Parts: sequence; C-alpha cells; structure tokens
Amino acid sequence: MAWNRKQTDVLAVGYGVRRVILRKQDNDEPPSSEKEERWKSSVIVKSGGGDLRKNGGLVCFWSLKNPLAPELVLELANDVEITSLAFSYHHPSLLAVGDSSGGIVVYDILKDTVSPSIVPAVSTGLHTGAVWELKWVLGGKEHGEFLMSTSADGRVMQWVVSKAVERVAPDLMHLKRRPGAQAESIFVEDVDAADNASGYRRRRKAAEDAVLSHQAGGMCFDVCPTDHSVYIVGTEDGSIFQCKKSQTEVHDLDYAPHSELVYRIAWSPFNSNYFLTCSADWTTRLYEVGHITQRLTFDSANQDAVQNVAWSYCNALMFATVSGHGNLEVWSILDNIYPRATVQFEDRRRLKTVLFAEQETSVILVGDDTGDVTVFLLKNTACGRQDLTDDEQENWLDEVVKKQIA
Repeated sequence: MAWNRKQTDVLAVGYGVRRVILRKQDNDEPPSSEKEERWKSSVIVKSGGGDLRKNGGLVCFWSLKNPLAPELVLELANDVEITSLAFSYHHPSLLAVGDSSGGIVVYDILKDTVSPSIVPAVSTGLHTGAVWELKWVLGGKEHGEFLMSTSADGRVMQWVVSKAVERVAPDLMHLKRRPGAQAESIFVEDVDAADNASGYRRRRKAAEDAVLSHQAGGMCFDVCPTDHSVYIVGTEDGSIFQCKKSQTEVHDLDYAPHSELVYRIAWSPFNSNYFLTCSADWTTRLYEVGHITQRLTFDSANQDAVQNVAWSYCNALMFATVSGHGNLEVWSILDNIYPRATVQFEDRRRLKTVLFAEQETSVILVGDDTGDVTVFLLKNTACGRQDLTDDEQENWLDEVVKKQIA
C-alpha cells in the first residue's frame, strides 16, 4: 500500500494473482465474452465443474472519501503479483510497481489505464527474484529523484526513470549471508498448493540460487530522511546492514540481527536517529543509529510473526504492527511490555501491511491476504500530536528512549 504524495487521501493497493473458475452455461456451451468478463472480475471461486483461469495482479486506487469502489484499476500480466508500490515525490502521478518476477515498471495514472508507459530499457541486468521493496529517493535539485529496490535475488539496485526505467551500474549492494545462517521459507510459507505457481517457483529458485552463492535475499530497506546517501537493509536471514551508496559491496555497520527474516524497516519520521524493524521471530525492535544492539524490544502479544510495522505521522512515540494470525497492535515507546490497543480479527486472517494516514489524524489502514483494506480510527487523544511541533516531537522521542533504557 502507498499514499499519493499530492492527494493524500488517495491510496494505491497492490493485489496478488486472482484465480476464478468460469462455470459452463446450462447448455454446456462456452460462456459468452460478456459473461466471461463478469466472471473474471468476480472474487468468488466456486468448486465443481469449470475452467480455472488465472489473472494477473491488480493495482487499485482508493479514496477514503469513497470506500465502496476504487477510482482506478490497473491490471498486470498473468501470474505476476504486485510485491511493492511507491509514488513519486516530484511527479505524484507516477507510480512505480515491483512484481514477483523481478520486474519494475512505472505507470502515469493520469494516462496509463491499460499498460505502463515507462518500462525497462533492456531485458538484461534486472532483478531475478521478487522485488520486495521499492522507493523513490530524492537526489537533490540537480539529480531529481531515482528509484531504489531490493529483491529476493540479494541485490540492492538503483534506477533512473525518464522515458524508460534504466538500471544504474554497478549495483549498490550484493547482500551476503551471515556465517551459519539458514535460508528462510518466506517464499513458500503459508502458501497452499494452488499458489505454487510460476511466480512462487521463480522466487524459490532465486532463494536457492542465493544460498549457493552465499547471498541473502533482500526483504526490505529504508533511506535516512536527513541523509539520502545512507540506507538500512534487512535480509531473509535476519541481518540488518547500514550502507552508503558511495560504498558498494561493503556495509558501514552490522546491527544485532533478528533470529529470523526481517519483514520491514521504518525510519522515524520525526527523529532520524531511530528506526524500527519487525521480524518473523515475533519481535519488533527499536534501534538507535550507530548503536549495534537494539534499544528496545516489543514482543508480539500472540507470539506471532510480525509482518509489518509503521510509524504514526502525528505522534513520535506511536507505531503499529500487524501479525500473520490476524492481530493489529498499537504501541507506544513509553511501554514496551503492553500495547496501547489491540484488534484481533476473528478469522485470524493473515495481515500483511499497515499504514498510518499521513494527514493530521490517527487513522490506521490494514491490508490482509484476502484483499481487504480495513480502516481504524484511534480515539484516544494520547495517540494524537499533543500540540507539539516537529522539533518538540524529535526531542520527546529522544527523552523517552533515554528514560526507557536507563
């Protein structure tokens, strides 16, 4: 999920491969094109006779003003799933999309309703595994902005976007596996037999190739908000590396690793000295830049893999996490034992993404593996801005962390 940079109530949501069964008509004749289109758009899959059809991933553009229907729908090729999304800062109509095959394309949502207008210039040198993280990075007045990506193939790459998506050589980093670390099963975990399609097979093969070459698949990264030459990347074996774009192949700092894969890294929007990580090892951690060990650890209340983490944009102490068994937790840095609020989905559906609204409001959005996006409002006034300026929020986070670790 990604918020538009200009129209901050517009949300882009990426979806995986859709599978539907086209039922035969009563006279056993093939369905008409009109009925076929109607069935193809349905999310209901019924057992029994019929042909199984696969449809590519979707990007839907939703507005909080109209939760009943998307404003725009873009469809990708068959068997390709959306794995990452990012809106441009300088050109808010440009949406970069990463997929399960390693592809990266850019849509101009003002004119591209069928296919992307900006695609890779060449077919060589691209990612060979799922693009798990994709971000636009500001390069200054002279350089505009560019794309960064990390993938299951163990590479961190940089791209220039103009009339085409062009890879910048050399790669920013080839992620190395920690000695003794084992490959994780994220590429096929919680996937039923029907989901073992070519996209997943490609990702599993990329993981196996990475093991053989002693590389670790890249799962996530974030760029320092005050120094865009610095980024931190998390891998499938739990490693957390701090890197500089000017130094390829060598990372500056190796933070204390998680015991399992790192799903997300998120720098604080108020204080660039701190970042959060979440992992399949049931924990969320707060790190201070330059300090190898974590400052605070937040354990999942349900002892469950923490799939995603997101900071609040109006309160420097607040963040939210989601788990693989349907649990949303809202935390404060003030208390690393008990979350401030929890929501347990009754069907224990797998929650995959979480975002705070970027407006001055305590709204949380949660995406799950059924394709739903659920919106929550935090009514507790303690979750709000507290009438503090950004500088005061920055100092507030510093003071609270120091008290917590004292």
